[in-house]
Amino acid sequence: MAVFDPEMGEYIVREVMGFHEMASMMGNISRKTDGTISLHIHVILGSEEEIVAGHLVEAWIRGTAELFILEFDGELRRTLKKGELTLLNV
Repeated sequence: MAVFDPEMGEYIVREVMGFHEMASMMGNISRKTDGTISLHIHVILGSEEEIVAGHLVEAWIRGTAELFILEFDGELRRTLKKGELTLLNV
């Protein structure tokens, strides 16, 4: 899981261990200027000990996850650079 620190201009990555319930997940699938696919996903996870939120870096699903993916006309592109961030060009 990661959170972008605008003062440092980079993501701070934190490893979240153990079972957590996924309370929310949303984001987008876009294409970068070099043609590669970019997943930009935000999650809120909870366990008996903590609630955490941020950018999903990597995860394992144990059991099931109910996901809905909506397709729109056209293509989302990440072309605008702002420091270390590549922003959507919408």
